Amino acid sequence: MFRPTADDVVVQVDRTERELSRLLRSNGIRGGRDACAQLLELLATAVRPVDRPSAVVLSDGLLRLHRVSAAPVSGVLADAGVAVGVRADGGTRWCADSAGFRTVEPDHLRWRLAEYAALGARFAWWRSVVVVPGGQGPSLAATNAACAVRFVRSCQAVGLVPVVAVDVRRDGSHDIWACADATSVALGALGAAIDDAGLDSGQLVIAAGMVVEGAGHPVSAPPAMVAAATAGALGVLPRELAAVLVSLDGQRPGRLARNLDRLRGAALPWPAAVTGNRVFLDPLLAAWRGTPSSVPDALQALARRIDVIRSPRR
Repeated sequence: MFRPTADDVVVQVDRTERELSRLLRSNGIRGGRDACAQLLELLATAVRPVDRPSAVVLSDGLLRLHRVSAAPVSGVLADAGVAVGVRADGGTRWCADSAGFRTVEPDHLRWRLAEYAALGARFAWWRSVVVVPGGQGPSLAATNAACAVRFVRSCQAVGLVPVVAVDVRRDGSHDIWACADATSVALGALGAAIDDAGLDSGQLVIAAGMVVEGAGHPVSAPPAMVAAATAGALGVLPRELAAVLVSLDGQRPGRLARNLDRLRGAALPWPAAVTGNRVFLDPLLAAWRGTPSSVPDALQALARRIDVIRSPRR
């Protein structure tokens, strides 16, 4: 069963093949199926388990990806001890009347999840997006929470661990307390819906970003304030959760390490693992450049970033 610990690192690669190819090309690497597969295989290549991620989140298409006459990439990851998850929501849709994003629930969700489990996935990922200021009003928050409840129930019925991610967008000039309020409303609605539905929260993982100011705000909150605001927002969640995942994208590595160091000193009631996308992929891609001779450099760059995230005091 997928049950993150405080030392775990979960890398999100939940893009379509076309989107991932675009990211590769922006780093001077030829895109396409083989290049996407090679990138995913790099995440499983490090000899020492401590130098590779604990888990990877894939899109539907990447879960099925394989090179010609080769095993599926998801199997390569699993064979290396990397837990494989899959993004299961249908994206988000802007609701003008609510001034927020509604998570789209795909058709035949339980059937899809059962297929993902048969393909080797151990957990499934569901994303809700929150904008600041305003956050999710009570109606939209309740709608998204109800949608997440159906996802959690379906996951548990087919043997997948559900991960519900609340993504508070950083674009804007809001201060840290506006972000804290929006995060608390979204997580509070989610926690209440889980409790009301009588679901087993001990088999549930919640992912949320650190509470920080908007990218356009002139003053960066200090680490102690970020840690206190983040712990306070997470505090509305059920204490029985299997774990929480702290999303790391959107901060510079130096500041991120200091904020994470202080957050780890907070008395959270659950294991707090970390997750991210570009924070892990950017150094790997910059060092790799798509050439076989650069693979050792790419693996070293990824290992260094993982080491800094796991042990920010060093």
